[in-house]
Amino acid sequence: MTGVAARWRILLVGTQLSLACAGDATAPVPPSRIVFAGRVERSALVVASLVDSAGAAVGSAVTWSVSPATAAEVRRDTIVWRDTGPVTVSASVMAPDGATRARVERVVTVARPPRLVFWALRSISGTGNRDIWTVDLDGGGLRRVTTDAADERWPTARNGQVVFVRFGPSGTADLWRTPLDGGTAVRLTTDATREESPRWSPDGSQLAWVDATQLFFRVWLRNADGTQPRRFAPADVPIASLVEGVPAWSPDGARLVFPAQRDTAGGSAPTLWIGAVNGAGGSATPLAGGPGLGVNTQPTWSPDGAHVVFVSTRDGPADLYRVQVTTRTTARLTTGCRCGEPAFLGDGRLVFVQFADSAGTTTRRLRWLDPAAPSVTYPIATGGDAEGPQPALP
Repeated sequence: MTGVAARWRILLVGTQLSLACAGDATAPVPPSRIVFAGRVERSALVVASLVDSAGAAVGSAVTWSVSPATAAEVRRDTIVWRDTGPVTVSASVMAPDGATRARVERVVTVARPPRLVFWALRSISGTGNRDIWTVDLDGGGLRRVTTDAADERWPTARNGQVVFVRFGPSGTADLWRTPLDGGTAVRLTTDATREESPRWSPDGSQLAWVDATQLFFRVWLRNADGTQPRRFAPADVPIASLVEGVPAWSPDGARLVFPAQRDTAGGSAPTLWIGAVNGAGGSATPLAGGPGLGVNTQPTWSPDGAHVVFVSTRDGPADLYRVQVTTRTTARLTTGCRCGEPAFLGDGRLVFVQFADSAGTTTRRLRWLDPAAPSVTYPIATGGDAEGPQPALP
C-alpha cells in the first residue's frame, strides 16, 4: 500500500517451525506473510490475514497482537489503528496443545488521515461569524485557522497555505492567504471585485474563482499571489444572462470544469462545461446536464482525471453523480443524500456536506465516501455544522 513501510520476519519458537495442519501436526509452516484488507491509517479498521506465497490462508489457529499495545485495538483478526507511526503486527501460529509454534511479524507505518479545510461558525454551535477550520478525516486535529472578527468562507489549501475569502464591512469580498498551521494572514486582492469560491491550481501557480461583483457570476483566473486577474476565456460567450458557478481544476491543471446557465432567456438549469485553461474564447464544451436534467453544479475532478463528480437534482433532492470525462457516461453515486459541495481527496475518497438527514432535518455535516462503494458514508466529527470542505493538498 502506498506510503506504508513494511518488513517481515519469521521467528522460530523452540527448535522446529511447524503448525498443526489437517492430519499432520508437524507439517512445516510454508513461507508466510501478513496482509491487510483496509487502510493502514489512524482510526481505520483492517482485517489481517496470514497467507503463503500464493495468497492462500496459512493455519486455522492464529493469534494476533501489536506493539506498542496502545497503537491499535485487536479483535481477533480485526485491527483498529489508534495512533500514527510504526507498529509491529504479530501473527502467532498455535499448535493443537496451545503452544506457539511460529510467529510472523510485519512492521507498518500507520498514516495520518487526509487533512481538510472547511468553514464554520466561530462557536461551532450556531452563533458568531464564520471562520476557516482544519480537521483530519477521522475527526482528529480539529483546529480553527482564522480568528478575525470578519466573516470568512471558501478555503482552498495547498503547500501548507490556505487561500480564503474575507468579507469586509461594506460587503466587499477579497482573497486572503494564511499558513494552515497558524500565522499572519496576507491580503491578496484589494480591488472592487467581489471574489468568491477560489480554487488553487494543482501546481500552485494560479487561482480560479468566481467574480460575483454583478448579478451574473463569471469564472476568472488570477496568479496565486492575487495579481493579473483575467477572464476564463473558454467560458466567455455573448449571453447577457450568463451565470457560472464554482470551477474545479483537472489534475494536470490544463482544464477547468464549471457549471453555467447559458439559456438566452435565463431560465435553464445549470449544465457542466469543460474548457482548456489556455483555450479560445467560448470554446468550452458541455459535459453533463441539459434540458429536463435538473440543476447540475459543484463539480470536482477525480485524481486520475477520468471522472467528474457533481451535484444534481435530476432525480429529486440533491444527490452526487459521476460522469466519465471521455464518454460522458453518467452514473448516480448516492440516493436520498440531500448533499452537496463534494471534493475529491488525493487518494480518491470523496468528502461532501450533508444538508439534511433522512428525516429532512436541516444539518450541515461533513461526511466522506469511497466512490467504489458509495452506499456507505462516514461522518467527519467537527463538533457541529460545517461547510465547504476541501483537501489540504501537499
